[in-house]
Amino acid sequence: MNKNNNQQNYRAEIAVKGVPASPGITIGPAFVYFEPTFEPAPKTITRSQVSSELNRFRKAVKKSHEYLTKIRQEALVQHGEDFAEIIEIQIAILEDKIFLAEVEELIRKELYDAPYATFKVFRNKKEHFLQLSDQYFHDRAFDVQSVKRLLLRNLLGKKLDVLLTDSSIVVASDLSPADTIRLHRKHILGFCTDLGGKNSHTAIIARSLGVPAVVGLEYITNLVET
Repeated sequence: MNKNNNQQNYRAEIAVKGVPASPGITIGPAFVYFEPTFEPAPKTITRSQVSSELNRFRKAVKKSHEYLTKIRQEALVQHGEDFAEIIEIQIAILEDKIFLAEVEELIRKELYDAPYATFKVFRNKKEHFLQLSDQYFHDRAFDVQSVKRLLLRNLLGKKLDVLLTDSSIVVASDLSPADTIRLHRKHILGFCTDLGGKNSHTAIIARSLGVPAVVGLEYITNLVET
């Protein structure tokens, strides 16, 4: 080839190191998935609105519980116990009366609306878990983050219908099982994530789906574009 053709066809290659989480080799286009972030601003309510905000929160919990229960059943049938177990942990958070009571207390006593009370309690719980040295609690912090997003999505009436229309390698900071199912399993060739270890959610999901995965790449979402 002549010099001009060489220049036109040259593509830079960057090697990054991560943790091998699921075996195999895959080649394909990248699909960069950024999880939606809901950060409602502090909003106060009147005493007369407390009852309606409590009902609003309880309806969001019920709707989120129904969604995760459906996802769990689908995961159990199609991908096995390991995948479904992650969903069960998140369902347990939604069934934790002490946890949920903290949100309701903020609504009653601090007069915050349901979205901000939810955001504040779940954010604080996540940060607390991340400060602990045990890896188990670090994993739970991710579960808390996932449940928070789901609750806020339902509280704010947001839809997250993200689907892969072409077979792709999913590149993300990290992924929850619900994210994975929403992305459409048939088109997932593999995973690359900033976060995670061999026993992280993404690793378990990748092995359940039987696709290659490298996790703990730290900044892969900064290097790759869809």
